Amino acid sequence: MKELLHITHEKPIVKSKRISIEFTNPKNINILKPFIYYIEITSNKNIKYTYIGKASSKSRPNAYNRSIKRIFEGKPKRPAIKRNGEKQSEGNKKYRYVHLVLATAVKNKWKMYFYPIENCEESELNRIEKKRIIEYKCNMNEGASWYVEEFERKSALIK
Repeated sequence: MKELLHITHEKPIVKSKRISIEFTNPKNINILKPFIYYIEITSNKNIKYTYIGKASSKSRPNAYNRSIKRIFEGKPKRPAIKRNGEKQSEGNKKYRYVHLVLATAVKNKWKMYFYPIENCEESELNRIEKKRIIEYKCNMNEGASWYVEEFERKSALIK
């Protein structure tokens, strides 16, 4: 994406006090309706990481700030015990690859763009997400999941 797509004077929709992931809306997409969003990260070595996601709620971008905060606090994605007292599945304790690259980018202050690209019907979210992943040649959608204890080691491999 060209530098022009990132509007730096625009007030972020989402910005945590501790975590600097800004969700902007340069295309004025209606985030009250289901939408597809795009994340692009460029490392200091000029390696580009891209991701397409779907959201049926305007609060979806906040989940990334919460996840990155939990990673920096050394906490799993979800607690070992659910609210109902049952054990959490192992898969639910792991973070996705996108979280690894995002946390690494925040830690290293890499350039990052995060914004909605289009609205669609909720029933079409999965289909359009898959189509955009291919179109945008995304490389963060299929990475392996990981435990928070692996962050430092795995983060060091992200260049």
